[in-house]
Amino acid sequence: MKKIILLIAIMNICLMGCVEKQQDAKVDPDLCLAWYNRGLSNMDNPEREFKNAIKADPQYSPPYYWLASYYCKANRKKESIEYFEKYLRVVDRHDPQEKDRIEMAKCFISEMKAGNNDYNSIIGKALSKE
Repeated sequence: MKKIILLIAIMNICLMGCVEKQQDAKVDPDLCLAWYNRGLSNMDNPEREFKNAIKADPQYSPPYYWLASYYCKANRKKESIEYFEKYLRVVDRHDPQEKDRIEMAKCFISEMKAGNNDYNSIIGKALSKE
C-alpha cells in the first residue's frame, strides 16, 4: 500500500512539472487518468485537474461527476447541473460501477432544480432512497 501511495505521489509530482508547461496547450490523452487522480487527491480545488482530464478524454465520465459534485459543494449550482447533465450524456449506463453515481447525479439535478443547493442534504436524500 505504501508503494502505491508513493507511486501516485511521484506520478503527481512528475505530472505537475509536465502539465504546468502545457496549461493552455492541448492535453495529452494518455494523461487523462493522471489528471483525474490528481483531481481526486485535491478535492478542495480540483477544477483545473478535472477539466484537463475531460479535455484529455471527453468520453471518460467520472471527471464530469466529480467536477459537478465539487461545484455543488462550492454553491455553483448552474455549473453543477451542467456537469451532472454532461456526465449523464457520456456515462456508460451498462457499467455496473457507474450505477450508484448515475442515480446520485439524477438526484442532484432534481434537487438543485427544485431549489435545494445543500450538498449534504442532497446526499442524505439520495442515500435514503436506496
